Amino acid sequence: MPYILDIDPSQSEISEAVNYLLSNFSQGLTSNPNSGEVTGPAGNVLGYLYKYIAVKYADSQDGSVNFSDVPTNRLYYGVRNTNSFVESTNPTDYVWNLVTGGFGTTKFLWYSVTGGRQIQFAISTSIYALGYVLENGASIDLDVITSSLTNDSFATIFSPATLQVPYTTVPVFTGVIPVLYGTNAYGAVDFVASQTDSDIAFINNTWRIGNSSTTGYASIVKTGITIADPIDGGSFAIWPIPTAMPTNSAKIEVPIRYKDNAGTIRQAAVSSLQFVFNYGGKNSVICYALYAGNPTVTGAAIVTSGTNLPSTTSFAPTSASTFTYTVQNPGSEQAMFQSDGSYDPVSNTTTWNTPYLSNLKVGKLSAITADLGTINAGVINGIAINGGTIKIGTGHTVSNNAFEISSAGVVFADNIFGGNCYFENFFYPTIIPLKSTTRANTEAIRGLVSTTSGMSGTDSHGIRGVSVDNGTAGLIATANGYDFYAEGSGTNYGPFTGTHDSLVIIGSTFTIGDIVIDQQIIERNGISSTISLVGVSTIANQPAALGVVCAVPYLLSSAQPAVYIDYYDKETNKNVMKPSYYTDISLYDLMAVNAVGEGQINVCGEGGNIQAGDLICTSSVLGKGMRQSDDLVHSYTVAKARETVTFTGSEFKQIACIYLCG
Repeated sequence: MPYILDIDPSQSEISEAVNYLLSNFSQGLTSNPNSGEVTGPAGNVLGYLYKYIAVKYADSQDGSVNFSDVPTNRLYYGVRNTNSFVESTNPTDYVWNLVTGGFGTTKFLWYSVTGGRQIQFAISTSIYALGYVLENGASIDLDVITSSLTNDSFATIFSPATLQVPYTTVPVFTGVIPVLYGTNAYGAVDFVASQTDSDIAFINNTWRIGNSSTTGYASIVKTGITIADPIDGGSFAIWPIPTAMPTNSAKIEVPIRYKDNAGTIRQAAVSSLQFVFNYGGKNSVICYALYAGNPTVTGAAIVTSGTNLPSTTSFAPTSASTFTYTVQNPGSEQAMFQSDGSYDPVSNTTTWNTPYLSNLKVGKLSAITADLGTINAGVINGIAINGGTIKIGTGHTVSNNAFEISSAGVVFADNIFGGNCYFENFFYPTIIPLKSTTRANTEAIRGLVSTTSGMSGTDSHGIRGVSVDNGTAGLIATANGYDFYAEGSGTNYGPFTGTHDSLVIIGSTFTIGDIVIDQQIIERNGISSTISLVGVSTIANQPAALGVVCAVPYLLSSAQPAVYIDYYDKETNKNVMKPSYYTDISLYDLMAVNAVGEGQINVCGEGGNIQAGDLICTSSVLGKGMRQSDDLVHSYTVAKARETVTFTGSEFKQIACIYLCG
């Protein structure tokens, strides 16, 4: 028979499972049906009989002192193996382990499930190793593998992939510094500068340069570039500034060796970096010459040394003034022609194209009907356009312009910058509302409040919306310190629900409507903004309840929570994030939690049937609320029920409520 037991095994089934393990595994293997531990000859735990592992924390070896769901300042952690995901609140049900130095406020319990109902634990201030997951208070499913510890992706990448080398007459290498990073599915992989160590000394989860342990940096192939060997920059290899690059387009090719977390040495793909000249100096030049009358100019392009101008005999006709860089004013019966040149700083030559008409002096032009093609004009005064359109630049108007006025007077523009702007739709009140739509990762409308002296009065706001009928108004980005403010005779908000940002360990799953609790404050920003790591509620009357999950977790890197914003850069019109933001995006996902106002909550019948008006608190069922035993608002009160519900057995229901977490 298989040794896997169901959720409620009989004593005979347990005996059969134990006998199966003893007869089919190596000698010296023993099992304990009470603790669920399967141990080897040395007494070490090799695996577990049952599906779920529950973890608790305490300050005594029997778990009776400060029995808790969180590790903060605890000295022991206890493990219980059962076939039920419901965790016991009895300390004697757990096997207790002493933590050297205790957890304090910075250490956490990490685990890795590797298959065969085997699990490894580690105590660390950050992720312990590849495949390890932070223990978050919920029962651990031993049939869900977190990592095989043998299969992981690895790649190296230069930053940037191509290096631009400034060039005038010689290369300029200032700031041309190649950096090579190594990453796998779990983040950055450490680079180690010792390139010729033995395979045994090769540290797991690191990478080296070279085709083997005997070649090292000698395996780097350099083409058209003189550059020294790299040094250890921490989690990356960094090269010094090059010293020579005789021709355009040079490169270095770097073979990589990688030792994964399981100790397997692999040869990664060769990483290449390209160096290309970025020409500076005078690349485009123009010269001018005056011609008598309006002749037709002919002749092929000519090449001159350096930036030397062409001669008057270089093109036909030859009756021209000397070519000059100065823009001239044509006299009577004269026309000015120009030639466009392209200067090559490498060859130090200029290629001049056949001249063309640049300027024409005439008297007065009137009553002219002409197809003028493209007109390059200076100042045009007193112009009127009847029945036509105006189109400027290339962009995203209906005719793919940057700015357009149609024959009907409709204006399209990619960008508008002005002082005080006033918009109204009184002429089209029913069919064309004013609106702004964003199709990119930016705001549709942004109103800025200046902090310049004299501009911070009570009437200085980013955006004000006003009802002309009753005078009510909503203000956004107000100078008096509020993010949002309502004013007027009808001051109110509705419908109203207040939501907190919270963090969860990457890969965690939560059910919308479940209750979560604060586990640890991760970041703070001023007096009004904090964010915490949360986990699902696990016991009855839990004071640390934060609120109710209202959205599934999503990537922290896809949002900019206020608690991580260092300041707003007025030059770039972008938020500048704290350094902790870039660390935390590799550890946490972001999740929204309802805490005040109206909404719904998941409940169970542990506290009995619920009447409208009953208070709701946490239960011993993961994430589910129950009827509170009294009608007083306590520190552990989560919500007030708005509807009556009855329960049959262990069913869960979702009911309307008013959140009271604040």
